[in-house]
Amino acid sequence: MGRIERLVEAYKNHIALPWQKDLAGAQRAILVVYDKTDERRLRARKELFSMATKAAGHAWKECDLTTAFTEWMAQTDYRESYFEHPEDIDT
Repeated sequence: MGRIERLVEAYKNHIALPWQKDLAGAQRAILVVYDKTDERRLRARKELFSMATKAAGHAWKECDLTTAFTEWMAQTDYRESYFEHPEDIDT
């Protein structure tokens, strides 16, 4: 069993657990943490996560933030100065 399959199995076990009835929507968000080398494989198999979520009786809403940083940076007035002196950016 590969890393993605193990990750899906761990996700299935987690998502199948009953949720507290008084959880707010923001508390029902789940982030999947994975090795960056698995990015393409995970994206190709992300439907497995959707199916596991729906099988557990939950709704599936995907939020892909792939381009969020670049879109934000493109709209930032000071973007040029950030790239001129990247060491000045406080992480």
